[in-house]
Amino acid sequence: MHVQNSNPFVKPNEKYLHAVYSNSKTVAMTSISMTIGGQPVTLKIPLPTEKVTADTMLPLFQELTNFLVEMSVKSAEKAGKQVSCKKGCGACCSQLVPITELEVSHLKKVVDEMPVAQQTEVHKKFQHAAQQLAAANLLEKLRRPQNLNKDQRIKLGLDYFQLDIPCPFLENQSCSIHPHRPMACREYLVTSPVKNCSTPQLGEIDGIQVPRKVSYAVTQLTKQKRKSQSDWLPLILALEHHPQEPANKQKLQPGIDWLKEILAKLS
Repeated sequence: MHVQNSNPFVKPNEKYLHAVYSNSKTVAMTSISMTIGGQPVTLKIPLPTEKVTADTMLPLFQELTNFLVEMSVKSAEKAGKQVSCKKGCGACCSQLVPITELEVSHLKKVVDEMPVAQQTEVHKKFQHAAQQLAAANLLEKLRRPQNLNKDQRIKLGLDYFQLDIPCPFLENQSCSIHPHRPMACREYLVTSPVKNCSTPQLGEIDGIQVPRKVSYAVTQLTKQKRKSQSDWLPLILALEHHPQEPANKQKLQPGIDWLKEILAKLS
């Protein structure tokens, strides 16, 4: 992947620009050239020029995730496959969803900005889920996933799914925060029959293969160096999690440097 300054100025994605301007004063266009599945691709992205925290860059990471997923979907369609996931199908929304530290802060903000009635209902759903997890002896395991090996984490995911705890943001079998959904959710699409998602067994789920997962790259970017910390957090415990770093001590650097770090990890 190659990053270079781009001129002339190209009108950026308005939604992303609005998100950037909430914490940033100025932006500049940058071109990204990459090869995906043997196909050369160039993206033009607005980036904050002053030093910002990684939180400010989350909209970009989400947009980059959407782009790579879209490319993967097109590749699957060329092979004669069709995505089964549609609005109104929440079959996968009882799975254990890993999220990054950045997304924890963002989801908390999303909840805080909800109307009072909706906010209260969402908090109740999170609390009820915690009670169910505690009764099933899974709560402490979820709070300390770094203590589990790979096989134990896989079992934890299966045990979690068996409890059939719907995501607190699920309403009428659809995501109520779809524009803000985690990157792991964006990256999870299937082409197998929807009915298979309710009883996921090895070989029954045919997922879209995303060659480069931004969620993993962001996790590596933001995970704490202390061995006591996990490299991921479960969405279901997002509202109880407290950031490891105070806001005034978070790393600051220009948007272009954050982008270069992500591209290096994706490579």
